[in-house]
Amino acid sequence: AAGVALAVPLVAGTATGHPGTGAAVALPAVLLAMPFPEAAGRAERARHLAVRAAWTTVAGVYTALAGSGALALTLGVGTTAFIGALLPRVGPTAALAVLLTGITGTDGAPPEGLPLPGLAQLVGCVWTSALLLPLRRRAPADDGRAGAGPRRAAEAELPRDGTGRAPGDPDGPPTGREGLTTGADRTPSGGEGPAAGGTAAGGGGPCQGAARSPSGGTGPPVTAAGPPPGSGTPPGAEGNPPASPSSPPAPAPAGKLRHAARLGVLTAGAVAVTGVQGALWGEGHWFVTSLLLTLRPTPEETRSKFAKRLLGNSLGGVAAALLLLSGPGPYAVAALVGVFGAAAYTFRPVDYVYWALASPALLLLLSDFDEPVPWYATAVRVALNLAGGGLAVFASRWLWPGRRT
Repeated sequence: AAGVALAVPLVAGTATGHPGTGAAVALPAVLLAMPFPEAAGRAERARHLAVRAAWTTVAGVYTALAGSGALALTLGVGTTAFIGALLPRVGPTAALAVLLTGITGTDGAPPEGLPLPGLAQLVGCVWTSALLLPLRRRAPADDGRAGAGPRRAAEAELPRDGTGRAPGDPDGPPTGREGLTTGADRTPSGGEGPAAGGTAAGGGGPCQGAARSPSGGTGPPVTAAGPPPGSGTPPGAEGNPPASPSSPPAPAPAGKLRHAARLGVLTAGAVAVTGVQGALWGEGHWFVTSLLLTLRPTPEETRSKFAKRLLGNSLGGVAAALLLLSGPGPYAVAALVGVFGAAAYTFRPVDYVYWALASPALLLLLSDFDEPVPWYATAVRVALNLAGGGLAVFASRWLWPGRRT
């Protein structure tokens, strides 16, 4: 989906004679297609996409109205970097949006062919979100008999005997986990009583069958609050919420604020220095981007990110230089952007190094889509990437370091 979101606007812009507009519409896909949290459902993905789309569109409006001069970008990138470090759903998206729209736009005017500031970014966000947001799941199909769905729902509430069959059920006992837990995961009070431990009233063992009556016969089962301990029921099954994915512990509020201030000051300073020199609109923004993406709350995380970027950007830069030596045309560039975009976003959740390998060609070809780029520009940009990452490593250790225990 990410590859399609990137390639189609480029092809459409080239075909209509507005390659700059096509690149402006494709650019939000770079920001919105970043990986979602593990186990994020459709609703959570929609919330992340909405936040990313809002900040990307606001960035387009800001750079169109405030201009893309050094002062405007310094204030915009520094402020959004600080906010993004405090708000996990925003992250680096807002700062990257201000930076990328600022260096590719025209002061005070939207991209060619579009009447309103921020419209290109909004169109790109809607287009990308439509591709990335999964469709709503269909309701499970019934067994083909009229009224089978309601009958099954009603039978789920009936008491069951020791074999797992409801009285009068001709279909036999259900199989697998359903036979152990159907109708046994609720208590009248909804709280954690003795039944929540998986034992039946009057018995000491797990409530996997029916309770015994004093005469030794089988009576109606006593419901429990959940599956028996050690039953192996995976998270998310039978109504249990999925376990939270493993992730590094969240930094303390003081450490989070310190990291946000450090990131905001450094990125604003990097934009100001490269902007005053005039290099920001040429190659200097790669230095800012690397600093923004490499600096993490702890020195250990920063060093790990830098090592992966060092390996991936070096090898990916060589591949990008070879592609530029061949002098591809606009349609070939659009196809390459789609291929590298699909590879980068598909394998990034596996390991960040894959993103670092594919992103140089993706971003190099996309950022200058309507202008030819010499092959040696790759070497310059890889060097700036490494310089920004090196500054991030230095800052994580020496600029407002946290208390070491």
